[in-house]
Amino acid sequence: QLRANVAEAAKEARSKLIRVVMHDLRSPLLSTINMMELLLTLPESTTLVQPVARQAVENSAHCAKLMENIVSDMLDFERMDSGCLKLEYAPCTLADITGAVHDAFAEVAREKGVTIHVRPLP
Repeated sequence: QLRANVAEAAKEARSKLIRVVMHDLRSPLLSTINMMELLLTLPESTTLVQPVARQAVENSAHCAKLMENIVSDMLDFERMDSGCLKLEYAPCTLADITGAVHDAFAEVAREKGVTIHVRPLP
């Protein structure tokens, strides 16, 4: 009975994890799609040197990197299950994190009439 309960709990935990990951992948994917659609609507004379095009490409690349990180995280969960996970620490700043969040969600927020403001801490 205990084994069956543990197996059921593990199954439920995996299902919840998959739901969360699918939700987390959706936001950067939608942002990437929106940036690509923006690029397609620009006049043919637009070059990547122009700010609107360059920003769209940079945001798309960033969102793609977010999705790659989510997939990597999923693989890490698998490594944890198998006991093969190796942790690596990397320095980061709050400004880096908030800037990345702003870049990833600014376009989606704009489409919904929401403005995201990011200010440095005093």
